[in-house]
Amino acid sequence: MTHQDRLSQSALPSRRGPAVALLAATLLLFSAPALADARFGDQIQVEEVLLDVLVTDRNGKPIVGLDEDDFIVREGGEPAEIRDVSFFTNDIFREASEIYRGESDSELSNRYFILFFHHQQTLLPRLRANLLDAGHRAKQWVSSSLHPNDYVAVVSYFPKYNLLDFTNETQLVTRAIDEAVQGKDFTLVKNERPLGIPSLAAHLPQIDVDRIYDALSVTAEAAKEVRGRTNLVLFSIGFGEVDRFGFYRPDKRYYPEMIRTLNENRVAVYPVDLLATDLSPFFRLNRFDNVLSRIATESGGQFFYNFNNYLTPLEEIAEDASGYYLISFTPNGDTKPGEYRKVSVETLSSNLEIRARDGYTIGDTYPRSEDHASSGQ
Repeated sequence: MTHQDRLSQSALPSRRGPAVALLAATLLLFSAPALADARFGDQIQVEEVLLDVLVTDRNGKPIVGLDEDDFIVREGGEPAEIRDVSFFTNDIFREASEIYRGESDSELSNRYFILFFHHQQTLLPRLRANLLDAGHRAKQWVSSSLHPNDYVAVVSYFPKYNLLDFTNETQLVTRAIDEAVQGKDFTLVKNERPLGIPSLAAHLPQIDVDRIYDALSVTAEAAKEVRGRTNLVLFSIGFGEVDRFGFYRPDKRYYPEMIRTLNENRVAVYPVDLLATDLSPFFRLNRFDNVLSRIATESGGQFFYNFNNYLTPLEEIAEDASGYYLISFTPNGDTKPGEYRKVSVETLSSNLEIRARDGYTIGDTYPRSEDHASSGQ
C-alpha cells in the first residue's frame, strides 16, 4: 500500500456541515430506453425523477399531510412538473407533528440503519476510547429506541471489512457493535432475516476493499435492494488528502465515484465526528470540516460534530428517518448520460424547513419505472 493510499484512509476531524434544514433528498431516475445502451453525449428521454424528501417544522419534527400542491421543484432554476407525492413513514410520529392536516395517504415503511465504525487508531491512538464510548451509546440506542420495523446492520472497516446483515434482533446487533468497536472479526456474519427484508451480504460486491472510499461504496451497492432510503451512520474523524493549506480534501480519484454510488442506491450518510467529545482545544476547534460535512450534504444526510454524548446524534438520526416524501417530477428537456443537473425543492409554507441534495447525475444503472411500481418504492 502506498503512502498516498494510507493517507486516503485517514484524516483529521471536521466540525460540522450545514444542518439547519431537515429535508433529505435522494434521487432515482427512470427512462423509457435502457440507459446502458446510451453512449455519452446521446440524448435520452428520462420520464421520471424521484426524490425522497424529509420535511420538518422548526423544532425538527417531521411533517405529514403534504401533497404536490405544497412543493415546488426547480431544475436549473426553472420549475419542473411534479407528477406525484407519496409519504412513507414508520407511523411513530404522526400525532407529534404540529402541522398535520387531516388524514394522510401514507405508506408504512421499514427503516434501515447501517452503523459504520471507521477504525483510525493508527493515526490517533486515543481514538480507541472514543470508539468504545460510541459503541456503548450505540448499544444503548439499539436496546431502548428501535421499533419492530427498524432493521440495523453493522460494518467495521480497516484493515478488514466486516459486516453484520440487516436484523431487528437486538442481541445480534449489540454483539456486532462490541466486536466492531474492538476491531475484532465478526463471529455473526450470517443471520436469518424475515421474508422480504433485503440482504446486504447477498449483494456485496466481490472486490478488494483497500480504501475507506471502497468500503463506503460497496456498502452502498449492497443496499440497492432497500426500498426507499438507507441511513448510514459513519463514526469517523474524516479522511482524504492534505492540500497545501493543511486542509483535508476528498481524494479526487475516489470521491466522485463513491458519492455517485451512495446516491444511486439512496444511501444518506450521517457522519458522527469521533472527536466531538474530545476536550482538547486543538481538536474541538479544528479546521478539518471539509470531508465529512461534504459527504453529508451531497448524500442528503447530516453531519454531527457538536454534542456531549454519542446518544444525541443517534436519536436525532432516528427522528430524521421517521418519515419522508417521495416526490416524482418530470425533468426539463432532453437529458444525456452522465449529465449533472442542479435541483432544489421548496415548500409553500415559510414555517417548514427542508434539506435537499443540490443536484443529480443521469446514470446508466437505474431501474425502470415499472420496477419501481412493483416494489412499492
